[in-house]
Amino acid sequence: MDQSPKFDLSRSIPSWRDVDDARRDLARLIEDFVAQSVEAHNTEDPEPVLAVKVTAGTGKTGAALNALAHHAERLLAQGHVLVHTPTLELASRACADFRKIAPGIPSAVVRGRQAADPSRIGHRMCDRHELAARLEGLVPSLTEAMCYAEQEDGTAYEAPCAARCPYLAQKSEGGAKVYFLSHAYLKARPPIDQNHPVVLRIIDEKVWPTLSQTIPISIENFMRAPALGFSHVLRPGLNKARSAILHALQTGAPLAETLADAKIGDQALKNLSKEEAASRVALDIRPWDSDEQAAQKLSVFQLTDFRASRLRQRVFEEIGERLPASSIRLSYCDELERGEARQFIKFHALALVPRDAPVLLLDADIDDEIVERIAPGAQIRQIEVKPKANVIQIADRNLSNSWLLNPEHGPKRQAAILDVVAREVDRAQGGGVLLVATKAVLKALHAKAGQPVGEDVEEGLRQDLCGASARWFGPSTQGVNDFEGYTTIIVVGRLQPRPSAIEDATRCIFGDDETPLVPNGPFMLPERPAWHLMDNDDLIKTSCRTHSDPRACRVLSQMRECQTLQAIARLRLVSPSKPKRVVVLSSLPLPGFPVTQLVPLEAVLRGIEQEADVSGYIRLERALRATRGKSVRGTRLSAAGLAADLPKDFTSVDVARNFRRGRTSHMLLRMAKRIAARNGWPISVLSLRRAGGGKPTPAIVLCSSQDAVPWAKKLWPGLTAK
Repeated sequence: MDQSPKFDLSRSIPSWRDVDDARRDLARLIEDFVAQSVEAHNTEDPEPVLAVKVTAGTGKTGAALNALAHHAERLLAQGHVLVHTPTLELASRACADFRKIAPGIPSAVVRGRQAADPSRIGHRMCDRHELAARLEGLVPSLTEAMCYAEQEDGTAYEAPCAARCPYLAQKSEGGAKVYFLSHAYLKARPPIDQNHPVVLRIIDEKVWPTLSQTIPISIENFMRAPALGFSHVLRPGLNKARSAILHALQTGAPLAETLADAKIGDQALKNLSKEEAASRVALDIRPWDSDEQAAQKLSVFQLTDFRASRLRQRVFEEIGERLPASSIRLSYCDELERGEARQFIKFHALALVPRDAPVLLLDADIDDEIVERIAPGAQIRQIEVKPKANVIQIADRNLSNSWLLNPEHGPKRQAAILDVVAREVDRAQGGGVLLVATKAVLKALHAKAGQPVGEDVEEGLRQDLCGASARWFGPSTQGVNDFEGYTTIIVVGRLQPRPSAIEDATRCIFGDDETPLVPNGPFMLPERPAWHLMDNDDLIKTSCRTHSDPRACRVLSQMRECQTLQAIARLRLVSPSKPKRVVVLSSLPLPGFPVTQLVPLEAVLRGIEQEADVSGYIRLERALRATRGKSVRGTRLSAAGLAADLPKDFTSVDVARNFRRGRTSHMLLRMAKRIAARNGWPISVLSLRRAGGGKPTPAIVLCSSQDAVPWAKKLWPGLTAK
């Protein structure tokens, strides 16, 4: 059965809400959900999940914190409340905001071992954080390997640093609290008092990237000999299973059928998975080992064998649980590693949103199909507010990294972008301008501006460019309110993940589908119809490159289009005192985001995006500019006159006639005046007649009015100028 969703993301028109109504309904929706979470749940069904797609700037985080403050005492009487944000920095900000609202409610920020210790400048939460990083995933418990454990004689041992460890102190703080922590703790047990259950989770911003993981294993390691303790009875089945899996992935043959032909069933695979775990030699490091002893044990540990065995265990377990259905959680690829081609099997994993308590998901970019995969059965609500902005978007260029960083033409293009930035900064008159691009493009722009990025890359990229604050796509902009007071944003280009990265994420999220994913290969993504949503709710048809699989299209939109939307959302466009200015230097259609004006790139580079006839303006300006070497500059505005007077640009009367189509002489005269004014050229308008009479011909001469008639006589000696 084909389980892949059918959809067209690009044609949706949001049901716009009044901002005050939206905020009121959002607050009521969150308040009701939190209130219901206080009630005991005597059911075997998973705890409820409410996913709210809400326009950035509507106040989703504030509404959630207010509802928490209102019900905190009753919630904490039952257990912990966990508020997850994309980063530790955002968790710290949210906690500070909550403490202003509810200063008497116990709250804290959860920090990992590698995090900076706020009470000790220059220190981490764990004094042995470097060792912890090396042991991650190699031992069952970092705490038992490094901090405290039971010795062979049954006595407890505590490492010397454990008693004063800020990280461990988080676990020992008694009582239920409202905890603020990163998304990463959705896949790991946080260092909090485990004697209290979790009674509510609030997850702010996009979470599926944290829950999905692609793990590669080379063919050599997949086929590597098992541990010495691996059952000899199961070894023949191990070899047959591995060979069958590899054959199916390399040839594209159905995995279930290939395993069936090899007489490998689901129970055999489950047995192999269990045996991999039972026979694997674990790394034995204990709290009483010194750093030198731990380093010695690490140096002789068979790390490659360990990781290969662990991944084989997961592969066998995954396939064993899903037979006879096929699985797209496995894929095969050829990749370069240190300049050499190697073959890999990839395992695409997805962790579900924990359902130990009611879950509130808040995100401006929610995709209903993806939410269903990470939180099955979630109720989805949408509250969308139309942005209050003047949005100028180019319609003819993507401004890809390769185009902007082209070795031959890149420097000139970068200089043109910097000119646009400088012009927008001047136009903003101190209102604040945010510039967002990819890291690679920002680095090139900084170099072109004469301020190359140093060793601290991120700090260097944050330097102002021509007076604009510079940031890059991704987590550096997600959920941040630092630019709420800015009046302008310039988005240069867009993120464009490789097809393999899109497919990896798709396999993670949609890995339980029976329908295979057809890889795009090393080719450009195919062009598909798409639509720009205009400010009047019209849809302007265009096209963009996207994946041929509709599931991968959804994922790509989250990775590409939504990153641009997240950047734009930093200006908080739902209720500014006056419309803000958004300049999108990419033709990428942005679903659900209304555009005021679509213009060619050249119009923005020249600063003429408000020109009613951009293409005509550019062409006529180019033609007039080409006459600058002449002592007398001017042209008749009839088709025959344009062809005769500006032959380089209007090579024939037919060409000039096509240019004139839809453009009256009056329109061309006004356009010529605008061109002259912008370029600082003098201009005079004349009416030309033949000696025998007839219909007058309009003309322009680029000179002062007192010189116009004499110059016209030199240009058109057979005509009388007036």
